Amino acid sequence: MLIVHGTAHGLHNPPEAMARAGQPPNFDWPARVDTVLLALYERQRHEFRPVRDGGLAPIARIHKADYLNFLQSAWENWPRERSVEMALPQFWPPSNSPSGALRGRFSPSVVAQLGWFAGDAIAPLMAGTWAAAYESAQVALTAQQAIVGGAHAALALCRPPGHHAGSARLAGYCYLNNAAIAAQAFIDAGLQRVAVLDIDYHHGNGTQEIFYERADVMVCSVHADPLDDYPYFVGHADEIGAGAGEGFNFNVPLDTFYLLIEHPQFEAKTLYVFGNPAELSVEIPFIRMGVKVKNLAEVVVQGNKNRVYYKGDTLIYVADSFKVAENAVVEDLLKK
Repeated sequence: MLIVHGTAHGLHNPPEAMARAGQPPNFDWPARVDTVLLALYERQRHEFRPVRDGGLAPIARIHKADYLNFLQSAWENWPRERSVEMALPQFWPPSNSPSGALRGRFSPSVVAQLGWFAGDAIAPLMAGTWAAAYESAQVALTAQQAIVGGAHAALALCRPPGHHAGSARLAGYCYLNNAAIAAQAFIDAGLQRVAVLDIDYHHGNGTQEIFYERADVMVCSVHADPLDDYPYFVGHADEIGAGAGEGFNFNVPLDTFYLLIEHPQFEAKTLYVFGNPAELSVEIPFIRMGVKVKNLAEVVVQGNKNRVYYKGDTLIYVADSFKVAENAVVEDLLKK
């Protein structure tokens, strides 16, 4: 398979200090790309291609001009007296929620603009954010161009990720919607219909927003139920598109349960697994996470603790049947 990658992903490296003041810990590290790339190199059976710069125009087909201007200039314009290594939004316009009855107005303050364009507080702004996000989009576009040129398949190693980014919104570690940018590039290259299949744990709310009223790009997302998990407010099964896009948006929210792992190497780690614990059988190789769980006392299962046992370095949760499986849902979506 063709593997497309870049080098700028390390320029955006939020610290785990995001956890201060109630923020969740940062899970989006540059090592995510480096680890995958190394593993693919070691297999010695893939073709690797460096990113090529296709310019800003394909990105501007998806993202609004004022938002792109903000992303490119915000860090340079950030007040120096604040002296921070990263910036998080502190202020949001009072609209579309019970917190404010009046619609907010755009402010010339870059501090206010960060809140204006932010969907949440887990997409920090840093000195290298734009460079990393811009190259991430170019990685997706380079893979898209390879497909247009005849490649059977391509894997684009994009970081920062993109599926929470809206047309004018940063959110959930995302700044530019790489998948949406690539999908639009396929349309612009002459394809009449494109499908985006999102199997990330969280709903791709940004991709849904971008194509919600369009029939040329079908968006399918299999994800944790937003009643219980991020992004909370959208991602429900009855969101099927609107206008020309009605019937071209498919959401499959799944129930989840979680394993709370307690181990000396970590303060606490929570691993989320799709499915109802009463209906699910799942094997989780902790060795791949760098954790060797040696006894049942180190694991708390939200469900029936008696159904957990160990086989080597793998924790196995056993139930009577296997009724909920993400791959089965994906197969069903592909038939539509």
